[in-house]
Amino acid sequence: MGIIRGSIITVLLSGLFCAAPGAQESPQDNRQFSSAVGQPVSAAAENIRQNNFAAALSDLSSALAVSERTPYETSVIYQMQGSVL
Repeated sequence: MGIIRGSIITVLLSGLFCAAPGAQESPQDNRQFSSAVGQPVSAAAENIRQNNFAAALSDLSSALAVSERTPYETSVIYQMQGSVL
């Protein structure tokens, strides 16, 4: 089970998924995380790898609390939350 979750996180963070439905990003848009969002998302990915799902959800909630997220960041955060639940 841990290998599957790790693989999911790797795919999510590599940017292979599209942005959330209705997002207005074009293929040329930058798919990088801001440091304010990237730090808790990175911590969440590490917690998922360690099967610490409660901490991962807490980290993802912190990332969602950042007011200036891109649609891409929001999409990845929600996808990661779905993989934990």
